[in-house]
Amino acid sequence: MPDKQRTLARRTKTLAGIGLHGGRKAAVMIEPAPAGTGIVFRRAELPGQPLIPARPEFIVKSDRCTVIGRQGLEVRVVEHVIAALVLAGADNAIVNVMSDEVPGMDGSARPFLAAISAEGLVELDRDREPAVLAGPVTLAGEGKAAWSIAAEPAEGLCVTFRFSGPGSLDGVEVSWKPGDETEPVAGARTFCFEREIKALRAAGLGKGGDAGNVLVLGDDGSFLNAARFADEPAWHKLLDLIGDLGLLGRLPSARITASGSGHSANADFIRTLAAKINEPEVPQAHA
Repeated sequence: MPDKQRTLARRTKTLAGIGLHGGRKAAVMIEPAPAGTGIVFRRAELPGQPLIPARPEFIVKSDRCTVIGRQGLEVRVVEHVIAALVLAGADNAIVNVMSDEVPGMDGSARPFLAAISAEGLVELDRDREPAVLAGPVTLAGEGKAAWSIAAEPAEGLCVTFRFSGPGSLDGVEVSWKPGDETEPVAGARTFCFEREIKALRAAGLGKGGDAGNVLVLGDDGSFLNAARFADEPAWHKLLDLIGDLGLLGRLPSARITASGSGHSANADFIRTLAAKINEPEVPQAHA
């Protein structure tokens, strides 16, 4: 039997906080959407504006987070809430954001996934369209921050991330596929190295970060504040990758393996990957 598309059974409660990067007040509420909508974002504080589809062609920036935009409107740090929808198994949703940034909450996808799970999902009267990968896709970057991402056709989706960095985390691999336990992925918070903090703040980023929502690492890879689990940074990189892959609209039947990649590399990869699968029509609905 073909798999049916799913959406939320009811709208979630509103989650309020501050943006991890902008440091401004923000809030988000996720509501059900009809079959074929996909995941779309609405700047709820600006009535009458177009929806912003969570799709590769709407990525406008990918430095330290993923930013999507349309007709001058932008929403940044969309990857955590998209990852929560992917982990929950939701195909269609309208993400109402009351700011230009999704609230950082605890730095992970756990609060978003909990809000979605509290309302549950319902099946819709339309099959999930198959997303079969036409052939292998590999991208790599060289230099000091070398990275690689590869996808090979497979029976189902499996995503693996190999951490590249100092200390005992170097070489640690973590994986997720639909049906697996979601907590290690959803509960992993964003992280940064202590040496990066001044430069991030100077660039106008990380203004909402603190010891509760950001794990800080020393140059040797040691944790300078309390980690939730020993390999939390590796799981968070996997979380980011899953959230960015959610911009494809339909997760491909593929074995995806990444090493050392970040949002910019992920963005390049999903643009390339999108050309290997058939994409649905871009929604034109307005708020």
